[in-house]
Amino acid sequence: MSQVKPGMVFVLSFVLSLGFFLHIVNLTPVTLVTGGEATTCYTAAGTVGEFLHRRGIAWERGDLVTPDLKALISPGLRVTFTQAECLDLTEMGKVHRLRLVEEPTLAKIREWGIEVDPADRLEFVSPGPVPRWHLVRVRTGVETREEPVAYGRQELTDRTLPVGNKLLLASGAAGRRLVTEVVTWEDGREVERRFLTANLVEKPRDELVVCGLEPPAPPTGRYLVASRGGSRVTRDQAVRSPENDLAGVSQVRTNLTNRPQDRPAMGRVAKQWKMEATAYTHTGNRTASGLWPRVGLIAVDPRVIPLGSHLYVEGYGLAVAADTGGVIKGQIVDVFFDTAQECFQWGRQHRTVYLLE
Repeated sequence: MSQVKPGMVFVLSFVLSLGFFLHIVNLTPVTLVTGGEATTCYTAAGTVGEFLHRRGIAWERGDLVTPDLKALISPGLRVTFTQAECLDLTEMGKVHRLRLVEEPTLAKIREWGIEVDPADRLEFVSPGPVPRWHLVRVRTGVETREEPVAYGRQELTDRTLPVGNKLLLASGAAGRRLVTEVVTWEDGREVERRFLTANLVEKPRDELVVCGLEPPAPPTGRYLVASRGGSRVTRDQAVRSPENDLAGVSQVRTNLTNRPQDRPAMGRVAKQWKMEATAYTHTGNRTASGLWPRVGLIAVDPRVIPLGSHLYVEGYGLAVAADTGGVIKGQIVDVFFDTAQECFQWGRQHRTVYLLE
């Protein structure tokens, strides 16, 4: 075997050193940051992705690499690699396994192909090797529903009814209204209902009740009963008792009760007056409204009470303003009875008159 001459060793060492030098010259210095630690590396890679691949670093969906994997390598480039952690996201009964480097946000979840709405909300459920989060689906909408409107109760007083007695004039009836509300659902479950508007469809009708009081003391003296012909029927020194008053009133109340057409759908007391109340009977003429007179039709001053109004006259009962008279002016009404005897029993009184609607 021939010996290697010293000159040849020198030449070989020079060639190897020169090759290594040329190799070093072609490498680019790059700073790699992983796990919070920075390391200076030399690479001949052309892109960040190639650089990480040559370093044996595999990246998966969700890992964070900056700059982008397609970025070109340049001297002094700082490449940061952050490995993502797994988490389970539940929504509407489904479970999604995600890999994120930070806490989930709606924007990050959207990047994983999960549709989200700006109103949706993320809630942390539990820690662990694989933390659990929940995506709350929040939806809002407008709903309209019908609901009843409670009716009230109005009490009228009648001094001709015994104390404690009550007479139902009109039954109450609930009204209806349409209520519009803004409804919020979370994961399909209603969690909030906020009032928006309400429109009354049908007004409620109050219950009207007449309550009895102590009968007034019987008046004495001269009684006047107005007639439709403009003359007056008089009775001097008439003897009058509460029993006689109530007897006449009872008959009126019975007649009215037996006439369903005289019981209109009334809902409230619109007005009331303290008036003088006289009485009249048949005259052979029709009333000013063209009807034949009967119990329940009374004469009024149409400047005070319009014809056709439904009334309740204390001691007389339900009535309709259907007639007028020459002496019926101002705060006075003239109630009708079938007989002159009932008119005499009624006489001239001061009663409360209620206008019903």
